[in-house]
Amino acid sequence: MSDSEYFPVSEPREPDFILAAESGSCGVFVLAGAGLLFGCIGGGFGFAALNEGETGGALVGGVFFLIGLVFIGGAIKMFLAGMRLDPPSITISNSPLYLGETFSAEIVQRVKQTATIQSVQVTLVCREWVQYTQGTDTRTETHDIYMVHESLDVRGVIEPPDSIRGHIEFQIPEEGMHTFTASDNQVMWKIEMHTDVAGWPDFKAEFELSVAPRLIKESEQTE
Repeated sequence: MSDSEYFPVSEPREPDFILAAESGSCGVFVLAGAGLLFGCIGGGFGFAALNEGETGGALVGGVFFLIGLVFIGGAIKMFLAGMRLDPPSITISNSPLYLGETFSAEIVQRVKQTATIQSVQVTLVCREWVQYTQGTDTRTETHDIYMVHESLDVRGVIEPPDSIRGHIEFQIPEEGMHTFTASDNQVMWKIEMHTDVAGWPDFKAEFELSVAPRLIKESEQTE
């Protein structure tokens, strides 16, 4: 049975759809900015607390300062990763996708400087975000409800102007949940790509997918 029979199209779909990466050069500035903010707050608060002899306040300031350093370290790693590799480009066969549908993904990532590629992992993820109230506190939780890994058959030294290239197929589970957004609950489908570069920070990128509910065939509607 063909996809067109199983997934009758009730609205236009775009073939050969190019996904937009959610992380890139802007992520460097976001992480660096957050690191500077936490570092300045932590350093200022901790220094003031030490001057007043408040050990507890100094510890809190130190924690904020360390968080800032972690953010800055992440920004540096992201910046270095971008020196050797461009953000990947992923083209999927159709958008939106349907629950139960098998789709293909064509992947291209340009090499800017000579890089020794150890592995390229591509992951299909369904992630749920929930916000709820507990007492007087508002809490959020994020967890992955579906995940499957695939790898590109790409290893070894790659020099510019060559690119990392590969083709992968995934299937959206038929019994899964489609993309959903509400004020307190979201279901997101993503493709995550992790390029492992020997002796250099790895390159990581995320791409959001649009997944629609499975459409019912006419034969199922008449049963």
